[in-house]
Amino acid sequence: MNEFSACPKCDFEAPGPPVQCPQCGRKTISSIRIRRLGWFSLIVGGFLTVFMGAITVIVSGLLYKAVQQEPSTQAKITPEQITIMYGLFGVVIAIGLTSIIAGVWQIKHGKRNKKVVFISIALVILFLVGTFLARAAFPTK
Repeated sequence: MNEFSACPKCDFEAPGPPVQCPQCGRKTISSIRIRRLGWFSLIVGGFLTVFMGAITVIVSGLLYKAVQQEPSTQAKITPEQITIMYGLFGVVIAIGLTSIIAGVWQIKHGKRNKKVVFISIALVILFLVGTFLARAAFPTK
């Protein structure tokens, strides 16, 4: 693979080590560094996906057992609360999968994919909105 430096703002590419971008003035980032960050993103995304998947399975089993053993539990946990909880789990898994995709892209190409970055930002915003909904749905005493 040919090593190069790329500008994260305007996508200018130059062969060799990082330099200042002649088009926008920002410092370029080496493809070696982007690939290293890609490995980090791949590992973190894999961890998030597996961890949240496991938590989802465990919580599903616990909820099923609680509802089967104690019918009065149904009054304590509303369908809206369950929907919000699984929605948050799904968003975290989606963030993990997006991180895996971003990592693979960075490792393969040596630069970032702006579409994946925007999707990641949108998912984080969705997660933050979901946490506010969860706080309202799960009142504390």
